[in-house]
Amino acid sequence: MLTKEKGEEMGDLFGIFFEDLNHAADGGLSAELVQNRSFEFNPIDNKDYHGLTAWEKVERGNAIAEISVENDYPLNVKNTNYLTLNVIDPLYYSASLESSTGDVIVKVVNVQDQPVTAQIVLEDIEKETIVGTIFEMSGYELSDENSFDTPKKILPKQKDITITGNTLNYEFPKHSITVVRFH
Repeated sequence: MLTKEKGEEMGDLFGIFFEDLNHAADGGLSAELVQNRSFEFNPIDNKDYHGLTAWEKVERGNAIAEISVENDYPLNVKNTNYLTLNVIDPLYYSASLESSTGDVIVKVVNVQDQPVTAQIVLEDIEKETIVGTIFEMSGYELSDENSFDTPKKILPKQKDITITGNTLNYEFPKHSITVVRFH
């Protein structure tokens, strides 16, 4: 209802207007605003939904990871799904000592689509310089293979190395198998 009566002037008004967006006053983003926060989205609700709807895997640097939604050990009856994260090492390796020669043998596999630089440290070696040999299979396409027509298509490359001290810094090529034999 409108009135033609004029009220008393209020003078100058001062103050602060604060709008609590995204629950910022409570310390940050509220979990209710995270879409699919409990990985419960399901194709029953929408044919395009799945447990990872609204989520994506981010791998930085040399990291490789696998993610999946599991339900073997639910948090409670209402939240049966949870995310599992399996971090995969970019390099698989093993080392051994050949007792008959005293040689140290290090085997390294790089499973990544990019080179990985790593250090091999030979502890308890008292030599100023260490010599060795690197045998490497790399630079091929993953689908390449030897055949009767091309029996030498894939061959290991070999090179001799000498390092000062006990540390080898080496760049392992993508999709490579490398064997380093220190004498």
